[in-house]
Amino acid sequence: DGRIRSMDHEEQGVEPARVFLDRLNVHSIDGYDVRRQVLGMTAQHLKPGMWFKVRGEVGDGAFRRLAQKVDLELLARLAKADCEGRR
Repeated sequence: DGRIRSMDHEEQGVEPARVFLDRLNVHSIDGYDVRRQVLGMTAQHLKPGMWFKVRGEVGDGAFRRLAQKVDLELLARLAKADCEGRR
């Protein structure tokens, strides 16, 4: 189908992102935990697309748990950019 797949790339992307943030010495900006958000979004960026495919099976609790890890609006924007970048 011409699609490129990289198994487990969400999980595999976390450590390089951590190293990059370390190199830049990024932790928080004006009280906002940038590091937590970047690492969380790296680890979760495929969830919106996966959940859309099975939207009838994903409950509110799943969204609440994910919202504990990342800013859902930022995650949605990242997921959209990730999809659009493949076109």
